Amino acid sequence: LNNLIPGINNVVAELNGDMKEDTWEYLRMILDGFNWVVEAFNGIVNYIDPEHTKFDIAQIDASVLKLSDAYKARKAEDIAVILRDEIIPFLAKLQ
Repeated sequence: LNNLIPGINNVVAELNGDMKEDTWEYLRMILDGFNWVVEAFNGIVNYIDPEHTKFDIAQIDASVLKLSDAYKARKAEDIAVILRDEIIPFLAKLQ
């Protein structure tokens, strides 16, 4: 997480207009890291008491689906917004 969040911030800046030749490849690597975190989270989510947790699991699932759809459509601005407004706050809670 200590490397993933700064990496997401970097790719958000690139997606918001500072696109580089390798931005999409960089994004794919970031998403691979994020997917690993999601898989780990999903492995423990059944042990989390939903009444006493700070995670809105339905919101996390919705954010992941939105991100996936935006990535498939190559919508750079939408990806940047989802990463900045939904994914980074989720990751920050995991720290």
